[in-house]
Amino acid sequence: MLSYGLAARSALVLTQRAKLRASNFVACATVSSLSRSHLVVHDKVQKALRNQEPVVALESTIIADGMPYPQNIELAEDVENILRSKGVTPATVAILDGVCRVGLEMEEINDLAKAGGEGRTTKCTTRDIPVALATQSTGNGSHQWGATTVAST
Repeated sequence: MLSYGLAARSALVLTQRAKLRASNFVACATVSSLSRSHLVVHDKVQKALRNQEPVVALESTIIADGMPYPQNIELAEDVENILRSKGVTPATVAILDGVCRVGLEMEEINDLAKAGGEGRTTKCTTRDIPVALATQSTGNGSHQWGATTVAST
């Protein structure tokens, strides 16, 4: 289990790296291989990138499958809050009903955290992204998630 201290140290290292490379993220913000219907970048993330402020992309597998509920939500909130306290915009990355999401709302993180235990997630490394993007909602009100690994984030 990841301790709060380790999460805080990891977030601090990521924060320092992000601040050093903030201008590089602007170039990464343009994704030409995905259509707009397959990619949604949260407004806060877009604003930070436009202003050349640091953004840290966070993998979502730890939320979906790496920790039990509700500790997974607590960890996600703690890491995002640590980043915000350092002036960094967190951008948790996941695929929701076939749409790559860069930056999630807390309601989405909560659903992702529960989805792992309900069998509504697929762990997505780079090779799994095309299949996850082709996966649509079942239409019964429950969302299908692709939880990204560090490699696919």
